[in-house]
Amino acid sequence: MGKFLNAQSTALLLIQKNGSKGTLARRVASAFDPVTQAETATTTTEEFDVVVLPPSQQARFKVGSLENRTAVELYLAQKGRTMTPQPGDVLTVGGKAYTLFWAQTYDPALDGPIFTLAYAE
Repeated sequence: MGKFLNAQSTALLLIQKNGSKGTLARRVASAFDPVTQAETATTTTEEFDVVVLPPSQQARFKVGSLENRTAVELYLAQKGRTMTPQPGDVLTVGGKAYTLFWAQTYDPALDGPIFTLAYAE
């Protein structure tokens, strides 16, 4: 058992208490047909507990300028999840789709991620 499993559970409880459910979708190219010049792709999805907030003042230090952007700050609980959010993924929360452009997963002991902080538009 990792030493940060308690933090992982706490993050999940806080995000569940203050957030809602969201579906993360990732499009993955699976095959390319050279005859038809067509690429087939599959979409992998997973449900997350997520909190959506306006960007904090510290966001400009993390991801650069957010001027003229309609960005939101997302906290995703990672406990029990197999997907790790990454830029390009689409998160749908309450019928609104957000495309992630920056994501940082916190896993200090490399024994299981605690949560992911992401910015999306």
